[in-house]
Amino acid sequence: MEITLTRAEEFTAHKAAIALAESNNDYWDTRRGVYEAAVSGLDLHEFLAQDAQSIGSEWAVAKALGFNFDPYLAKGKRIADVGRHIEVKWTKYPYGHLIIQEIDRVDDIAVLVLGKSPNYIVRGCMPIAWARHKNYRHKEQANWWIPQGDLLPIADIPLPDITVAS
Repeated sequence: MEITLTRAEEFTAHKAAIALAESNNDYWDTRRGVYEAAVSGLDLHEFLAQDAQSIGSEWAVAKALGFNFDPYLAKGKRIADVGRHIEVKWTKYPYGHLIIQEIDRVDDIAVLVLGKSPNYIVRGCMPIAWARHKNYRHKEQANWWIPQGDLLPIADIPLPDITVAS
Protein backbone atom coordinates (compact mmCIF):
# COMPACT_ATOMS: atom_id res chain seq x y z
CA MET A 1 0.00 0.00 0.00
CA GLU A 2 1.51 3.33 -1.07
CA ILE A 3 0.96 6.42 1.09
CA THR A 4 2.15 9.92 0.22
CA LEU A 5 2.62 12.64 2.81
CA THR A 6 1.69 16.20 1.97
CA ARG A 7 4.43 18.85 1.92
CA ALA A 8 2.97 20.26 5.16
CA GLU A 9 3.16 16.81 6.79
CA GLU A 10 6.80 16.47 5.68
CA PHE A 11 7.71 19.82 7.24
CA THR A 12 5.83 18.89 10.41
CA ALA A 13 7.74 15.59 10.63
CA HIS A 14 11.02 17.55 10.55
CA LYS A 15 9.80 20.06 13.13
CA ALA A 16 8.65 17.20 15.37
CA ALA A 17 12.02 15.43 15.05
CA ILE A 18 13.79 18.60 16.14
CA ALA A 19 11.33 19.26 18.98
CA LEU A 20 11.64 15.71 20.29
CA ALA A 21 15.45 15.89 20.11
CA GLU A 22 15.53 19.25 21.91
CA SER A 23 13.31 17.93 24.70
CA ASN A 24 15.65 14.98 25.25
CA ASN A 25 18.67 16.25 27.17
CA ASP A 26 20.89 13.33 26.17
CA TYR A 27 19.59 12.94 22.60
CA TRP A 28 22.95 13.30 20.89
CA ASP A 29 24.87 11.12 23.36
CA THR A 30 22.17 8.44 23.29
CA ARG A 31 21.89 8.42 19.49
CA ARG A 32 25.62 8.43 18.92
CA GLY A 33 26.18 5.68 21.50
CA VAL A 34 23.42 3.39 20.30
CA TYR A 35 24.20 3.61 16.60
CA GLU A 36 27.94 4.27 16.57
CA ALA A 37 28.93 0.69 15.76
CA ALA A 38 26.14 -0.05 13.30
CA VAL A 39 25.83 3.30 11.52
CA SER A 40 29.16 5.04 11.77
CA GLY A 41 29.64 8.50 10.45
CA LEU A 42 26.16 10.00 10.96
CA ASP A 43 26.17 13.53 12.30
CA LEU A 44 23.42 15.33 14.20
CA HIS A 45 21.69 16.56 11.05
CA GLU A 46 21.63 13.05 9.56
CA PHE A 47 20.20 11.60 12.78
CA LEU A 48 17.47 14.26 12.76
CA ALA A 49 16.65 13.53 9.13
CA GLN A 50 16.48 9.82 9.94
CA ASP A 51 14.11 10.56 12.82
CA ALA A 52 11.94 12.73 10.53
CA GLN A 53 11.73 9.82 8.07
CA SER A 54 10.71 7.52 10.91
CA ILE A 55 8.01 9.95 12.05
CA GLY A 56 6.85 10.20 8.43
CA SER A 57 6.57 6.41 8.23
CA GLU A 58 4.46 6.35 11.40
CA TRP A 59 2.24 9.04 9.91
CA ALA A 60 1.89 6.97 6.73
CA VAL A 61 0.65 3.97 8.74
CA ALA A 62 -1.78 6.18 10.65
CA LYS A 63 -3.12 7.55 7.35
CA ALA A 64 -3.37 4.06 5.86
CA LEU A 65 -5.44 2.84 8.80
CA GLY A 66 -7.45 6.02 9.34
CA PHE A 67 -6.00 6.96 12.74
CA ASN A 68 -5.27 10.38 14.17
CA PHE A 69 -1.55 11.00 14.53
CA ASP A 70 0.43 13.37 16.73
CA PRO A 71 4.01 13.62 15.38
CA TYR A 72 5.12 15.53 18.51
CA LEU A 73 4.14 12.78 20.94
CA ALA A 74 7.22 11.40 22.73
CA LYS A 75 6.58 7.66 22.64
CA GLY A 76 9.88 5.88 23.05
CA LYS A 77 9.00 2.27 23.79
CA ARG A 78 6.43 3.24 26.43
CA ILE A 79 3.46 3.52 24.08
CA ALA A 80 2.59 2.42 20.57
CA ASP A 81 3.60 4.46 17.53
CA VAL A 82 0.06 4.31 16.11
CA GLY A 83 -3.14 3.46 17.95
CA ARG A 84 -2.65 1.30 21.02
CA HIS A 85 -0.71 -1.65 19.62
CA ILE A 86 1.11 -0.71 16.41
CA GLU A 87 4.89 -0.49 16.36
CA VAL A 88 6.14 1.01 13.09
CA LYS A 89 9.50 -0.10 11.70
CA TRP A 90 10.91 1.99 8.85
CA THR A 91 13.73 1.30 6.45
CA LYS A 92 14.90 3.16 3.38
CA TYR A 93 16.01 -0.14 1.84
CA PRO A 94 13.54 -1.58 -0.71
CA TYR A 95 14.42 -5.18 0.27
CA GLY A 96 14.85 -4.47 3.98
CA HIS A 97 13.62 -6.74 6.74
CA LEU A 98 11.21 -6.10 9.58
CA ILE A 99 13.64 -5.94 12.51
CA ILE A 100 12.33 -6.57 16.01
CA GLN A 101 14.39 -5.53 19.02
CA GLU A 102 14.37 -7.11 22.46
CA ILE A 103 12.91 -3.89 23.91
CA ASP A 104 9.87 -3.97 21.58
CA ARG A 105 6.61 -4.70 23.39
CA VAL A 106 5.56 -8.30 22.82
CA ASP A 107 1.83 -7.50 22.63
CA ASP A 108 2.23 -5.05 19.74
CA ILE A 109 1.87 -5.59 16.01
CA ALA A 110 4.92 -4.50 14.03
CA VAL A 111 4.37 -2.86 10.64
CA LEU A 112 7.18 -2.55 8.10
CA VAL A 113 7.31 0.65 6.06
CA LEU A 114 9.69 1.16 3.14
CA GLY A 115 10.72 4.18 1.12
CA LYS A 116 11.53 7.82 1.69
CA SER A 117 9.41 10.87 2.25
CA PRO A 118 7.04 11.81 0.83
CA ASN A 119 6.35 8.33 -0.62
CA TYR A 120 6.11 5.42 1.76
CA ILE A 121 5.09 1.81 1.16
CA VAL A 122 3.30 0.03 4.00
CA ARG A 123 4.70 -3.41 3.20
CA GLY A 124 3.15 -5.72 5.79
CA CYS A 125 2.99 -6.65 9.44
CA MET A 126 3.43 -9.34 12.02
CA PRO A 127 2.54 -9.61 15.71
CA ILE A 128 5.77 -9.14 17.65
CA ALA A 129 5.10 -12.34 19.59
CA TRP A 130 5.19 -14.26 16.28
CA ALA A 131 8.24 -12.36 15.05
CA ARG A 132 10.25 -13.49 18.08
CA HIS A 133 10.35 -17.03 16.71
CA LYS A 134 13.74 -18.76 16.85
CA ASN A 135 13.81 -19.05 13.04
CA TYR A 136 13.98 -15.24 12.74
CA ARG A 137 16.64 -14.72 15.41
CA HIS A 138 19.66 -13.00 13.90
CA LYS A 139 22.83 -15.04 14.25
CA GLU A 140 25.06 -12.10 15.18
CA GLN A 141 22.72 -9.45 16.60
CA ALA A 142 20.37 -9.44 19.59
CA ASN A 143 17.24 -9.08 17.45
CA TRP A 144 14.95 -10.82 14.95
CA TRP A 145 14.94 -10.22 11.16
CA ILE A 146 11.71 -11.08 9.35
CA PRO A 147 11.82 -11.21 5.52
CA GLN A 148 9.16 -9.23 3.67
CA GLY A 149 7.76 -12.42 2.15
CA ASP A 150 6.77 -13.67 5.62
CA LEU A 151 4.75 -10.55 6.49
CA LEU A 152 0.97 -10.43 6.53
CA PRO A 153 -1.08 -7.73 4.83
CA ILE A 154 -2.10 -5.17 7.45
CA ALA A 155 -5.74 -5.79 6.50
CA ASP A 156 -5.40 -9.37 7.84
CA ILE A 157 -4.46 -8.31 11.36
CA PRO A 158 -7.34 -7.61 13.73
CA LEU A 159 -6.87 -4.29 15.48
CA PRO A 160 -9.01 -4.55 18.63
CA ASP A 161 -9.54 -1.67 21.01
CA ILE A 162 -7.95 0.93 18.73
CA THR A 163 -9.93 4.07 18.20
CA VAL A 164 -10.27 5.00 14.54
CA ALA A 165 -10.37 8.69 13.66
CA SER A 166 -13.80 9.94 12.74
